[in-house]
Amino acid sequence: MKYIVIGKQGAGKSTFGGYLAEELKTKATDTSAWLVEVETARQKALKERYQIDGTLMTNARPLGQVQSWDEARNRPCRELLVALGDAVNSVGNTFLVDRCFKKGDIAIGVRRKNELAEIKARYPDVVVILVDRNAGSEQAKDNFELGIADTEHLVVRAKTLDGAKKIAETFAKIVQERLEVNHLVLLEEPDGSIKMSTF
Repeated sequence: MKYIVIGKQGAGKSTFGGYLAEELKTKATDTSAWLVEVETARQKALKERYQIDGTLMTNARPLGQVQSWDEARNRPCRELLVALGDAVNSVGNTFLVDRCFKKGDIAIGVRRKNELAEIKARYPDVVVILVDRNAGSEQAKDNFELGIADTEHLVVRAKTLDGAKKIAETFAKIVQERLEVNHLVLLEEPDGSIKMSTF
């Protein structure tokens, strides 16, 4: 089974996807991480083959030298990653996810409605998971076009890292027992327990 983890910037997609990958014994690949790898390889090839500095800068650092996701979230870097993603997906809206699925069963970071529609057509059994850490509150403004209406499967609402891990464990058990996963909400309660409901 293939999984797409969606959510706004800073919602915890990569964290949840990593925990879910551990539980399901697969690999999760973030589309932004894949873009950084590609950009790093592009810069290296230009320098080695043509002695050209083709470095794309994010603030004062080359994109290929971004050290952390905190750094990647800064506005100039974020805008560059979005532009690279749009350019790569110009060959087809499933291109980034196809590359992620070559590495494992979990792709993180789909952002646009047309992209998700084509992915669902290509992978009809894909499970779409919305990570919505701050349910009901305003999250960071970004180019994210999707929401609860775009997932038929699971909404994750974790407030802590431990909560995200518990939700990944709970969801993995549901998947492994082949239980119904449509319209499921897994919510971390204030006491740290996980509440299951539907939407």
